[in-house]
Amino acid sequence: MRIHRFALHRILSVLTVLALLFSLGADLFGGVYAGALSSRKDTLETSVHATASKHTFVFTTATALTADGAVSTPDFSFKFYFPYDVDSDAFTIPAFVAGDASASCSSCGACTLAVADLVELSEGGAAGTDSVLATMETDTSCTSLPIGSVVTFQLGTGATKATNMSDSTSNDHGCIAGAATTNADICPITAKTTESTTNPITEVDSGKVLVGLITGITVSATVAETLSFSIGATSVGLGELNTSAVSTQTLTSTVSTNAQGGYVSTIQDDKTGTVGLASNGNNIDDTAGGTIVAGEEEYGVATSKASQTITQDTDCPTTPYNASAATNSPQSYASASAPVSSDVATLCFAASIAGTTPAGSYSNTTVLIATPTF
Repeated sequence: MRIHRFALHRILSVLTVLALLFSLGADLFGGVYAGALSSRKDTLETSVHATASKHTFVFTTATALTADGAVSTPDFSFKFYFPYDVDSDAFTIPAFVAGDASASCSSCGACTLAVADLVELSEGGAAGTDSVLATMETDTSCTSLPIGSVVTFQLGTGATKATNMSDSTSNDHGCIAGAATTNADICPITAKTTESTTNPITEVDSGKVLVGLITGITVSATVAETLSFSIGATSVGLGELNTSAVSTQTLTSTVSTNAQGGYVSTIQDDKTGTVGLASNGNNIDDTAGGTIVAGEEEYGVATSKASQTITQDTDCPTTPYNASAATNSPQSYASASAPVSSDVATLCFAASIAGTTPAGSYSNTTVLIATPTF
């Protein structure tokens, strides 16, 4: 009976020591046990379904990661598991290169982070790849990424980005579908830290983030079409004509419009069959030579704008008096190919007479039209 009690006492003593060693094992033998990443989140560049998006992961480490103090070899890795299901439409991560990701760190002591490589892996989806292993390098002054390091890891900073999951409810890739199109699909992504630099990994810390994917919101508005068209006066007086000079007078035309195709303004004589200026059956004829010359009976009009149907004259009162005939057909005198604000054109009316021009009061009616292209 004494031997039995003694043996029992020894057994209890050994169990107590083993329990103590187990509780201290991580400190005594350098063992690493999985912890939970904290303050974790994933900010999407866009939350629209099936749209390429940059992912910005942020998390705080719960366990230190060992670094070798050499920049030529990877030290540890971060691994990101995107949601997947087991059907034939499993989510596929595109082929990344190191330039498609970046990493930074705060509260990291002497450590700075650089992405050495990105490797896509298949973890359970029936098609394609659904996780990415990012191997990391640190600088020579870093021997350990400490507990409480705040890591920011951006995936999709280069030409390639991760496409958001589809909104197909039959192939939901492990996401929880929203009850309606106005409800986001909630998709889990798991981040892990590891001291492994190849797959399969030995997990150190891990944590899950949730992202909400939703149909893009259409914001619509309309802009009413606008047109403002004004002239500087309702009449043009050329005064008393004589054979020794050319009489001129200007008229301004101003257009404002938000028409995407701009506008065109035209001028035409509204009296069919009438030639030039008329008085009791007599006419001061429209010019035919492109200029109005003193002592010759002719009438015409020019514009300050270039590249129009009628000729250009930028200095109306001064010779040469450039002019085109004012016909019964519309001729452009101003135009623009985009929206304009207070676009001003100056029309120059000019007339001269010969010594045989009959006396009288001569006139004509001119029509100006502005036509926008919306």
